Amino acid sequence: MSIDLTPCKRLVDSHQKFLDALPGTTMEIMQKAGISYSTVYKCQRHYRAFGEVHIAGYKANGGTPSPIYVRGPGQDALPKNQSAKPATPIKPRPSKREKRAARLAMEQINARIAARAAPRTPRTTDVALSRSRLVFPLSGAWS
Repeated sequence: MSIDLTPCKRLVDSHQKFLDALPGTTMEIMQKAGISYSTVYKCQRHYRAFGEVHIAGYKANGGTPSPIYVRGPGQDALPKNQSAKPATPIKPRPSKREKRAARLAMEQINARIAARAAPRTPRTTDVALSRSRLVFPLSGAWS
């Protein structure tokens, strides 16, 4: 399968350098070809989408294993610690009924908490209001 490359000379050169630098990890391809990480990444995505490059294995580099890209069609290899089983399914969004039930449950919890709170006596309310900065004197202090 041949891929049409954009006639931009710089892009064609980068793609050719990428293909000439295979096989290798992303960093090895960058060093061999002398192209930037973003260009290598774009080339990897482009050629993997068309099945002309695949992951043959992984190379341990002290941290996360780095994939080794090789030319040609094939199935991508998986890291040793990863199985081929599908990822955990995404939970569906809650329906309006579930949202309403959750909101009602939260309102009931808040009502119970408010009922257990100590009731304010008129005296404690007056003290709190007198200490508030929002209460203005009603006498002639403003005249």
